[in-house]
Amino acid sequence: MLNSRKDSTFVCWVICVLLVATSTTSTASAADSHISDIVFSPDGKQLIASSNEGLAIYRWPDLSLIKRISTESPHPTCLRFSPTQSYLAVGGGIPSESGKIEIFNWPTLTKTKTIMAHSDQIMSLAWRDNNTVITASLDHDIRVIDLQNGESKQLLQGHSRGVIDLCLINNRSTLVSGSLDQSIRVWDTNSGALQRTSSNHTHPVQAVAVAPSMDGLPLMASASDDRTIRIWQPTIGRLVRFIRLETTPLDIDWIDSKTIAASCKDGKVHLIDTLELEVLATHEAINGWAFCIACHPTLDGIAVAGERGQIKRITLDSETTNRE
Repeated sequence: MLNSRKDSTFVCWVICVLLVATSTTSTASAADSHISDIVFSPDGKQLIASSNEGLAIYRWPDLSLIKRISTESPHPTCLRFSPTQSYLAVGGGIPSESGKIEIFNWPTLTKTKTIMAHSDQIMSLAWRDNNTVITASLDHDIRVIDLQNGESKQLLQGHSRGVIDLCLINNRSTLVSGSLDQSIRVWDTNSGALQRTSSNHTHPVQAVAVAPSMDGLPLMASASDDRTIRIWQPTIGRLVRFIRLETTPLDIDWIDSKTIAASCKDGKVHLIDTLELEVLATHEAINGWAFCIACHPTLDGIAVAGERGQIKRITLDSETTNRE
């Protein structure tokens, strides 16, 4: 995202209604609705935010509003660009009634199709390829949707509570899901088979994120209501290390292969060294819960969004961006 982009309290609330930094340079507001997810445009010149107001498009880095786009879903929750960057998928729906995907052309933002995919709100999605979207829902299910005919090609079942976040690894051949049931599950996207389950978290999982490409086994991180961020090698099911924060992380994104930015319930953003397991710095960001975070594709700052439509840009200093 929520990607995206959520614990049980957070989900009900949203549905119903960096870092070592030099300065916070821009602030915006998306009306009064809480922002559920943010994503940068492929060229990094715009930031797209979803809320109960629909979509809002902002210029980057000054966060001036360009336009608003309405959505069929009254509660859009997650945003993802296609692999070719020519489409934007918006997931959402109506709580306990439906889960819906809306596909928009980019950059015109004209809608191409709407697909009903679940019996409850969609909380996260991922593109397997330009014609296939994988969706995660509060109905406990994960579906692989063929965008050509709108049909579900695969149904991935195993989670006992709502599925909150997804990420793809291994050239999109492996899917990782995080759930309110406190587990992380790893799936083969070709067969739909469950490969393994990890249950190290002791509270609902809020977010999962794959690390930037690197040598060796793929690396990912998960953030949970147990206040931990855990680093994994998901293809072998190995927990590498973890750090416990003083607050609950709601979303995470990798700045580089060593550093994670986490937005938290205390409204702050924490920059975390995943090797030394220490918080490098903390920055005040949102007045309230900071629901979602996104690192700029060329490291031109970090976008943080949360309660009451607040969005902020936080710049990174040279020490942070030259850690590789």
